[in-house]
Amino acid sequence: MINHYEKHGVERFYFTDSLINGSIKAFHDMCTQLAKYRNDYKVDFRWGGQFIFRPKRQLPQGHYDMVAEAGGDTFYVGVETGSDKVRWEMDKKFTNDDTEWQLEEFSRNKLHCFFLMLVGYITETKQDQQDTLDMFPRWKKYVADGTIRGIDFGVSLKFMAHTPLERMIDSSGVYFLDAGDIYNGETTSNKDTNLWQCTTNPDLDVYERLRRRVEVQKEAIKHNWPVWRGPTRLKAVKLLAMKYRDYLADLQPEPKLYVEESTGYNWFK
Repeated sequence: MINHYEKHGVERFYFTDSLINGSIKAFHDMCTQLAKYRNDYKVDFRWGGQFIFRPKRQLPQGHYDMVAEAGGDTFYVGVETGSDKVRWEMDKKFTNDDTEWQLEEFSRNKLHCFFLMLVGYITETKQDQQDTLDMFPRWKKYVADGTIRGIDFGVSLKFMAHTPLERMIDSSGVYFLDAGDIYNGETTSNKDTNLWQCTTNPDLDVYERLRRRVEVQKEAIKHNWPVWRGPTRLKAVKLLAMKYRDYLADLQPEPKLYVEESTGYNWFK
């Protein structure tokens, strides 16, 4: 960053690697050097990237003061859910309390973040969904002060080949629906893996995941959270709902029309 600033006058940087702070030590060392340079030469370049919140106990005192002094600005954080249980099962070992502490530190240091979410994880229950809904009123003050600049809900949980999630297919009893066929125990690399259900969490069927996905976006809007790529994402959700409709149509002459009271939206109209 220093080299590009000095040679080319670049003042905004974004890191596209998986996690800019994947190593706390390396990240702290980088911030220390950048803070010294910015203070010594009175320059104001800014940077950000993909980021993970950490348990409060893992971070040194004054950590986020150093990040701000180094020019840190906007970070994209995989918060994923409002449920501590589900986040832990995703192997993300930070809690809502850890998140709130970091949001307060971000606010105090005028740092910014986007939340990246994943609705409908394999183990998600109705209570976990409620925990996510409770997140919006709890942290809307950080939306109001500009700390949280947006939230992206994605579309739905999809199984990708050669990932830890794919290796959970058998143990979670996951099976895939596609044009009336059920794929089980086969590679997922060439299958549409958006349409899945699992025997270990039967309440989380395709329809329920669609319902929850719409519900979280409505709740975010209710509490004035800026929804990043909202219309585009909903178009993709609707396409998924139409695929599910076609699957149901192959099973019965008249597919049931679901009208969800909480969303007021008939996906199969």
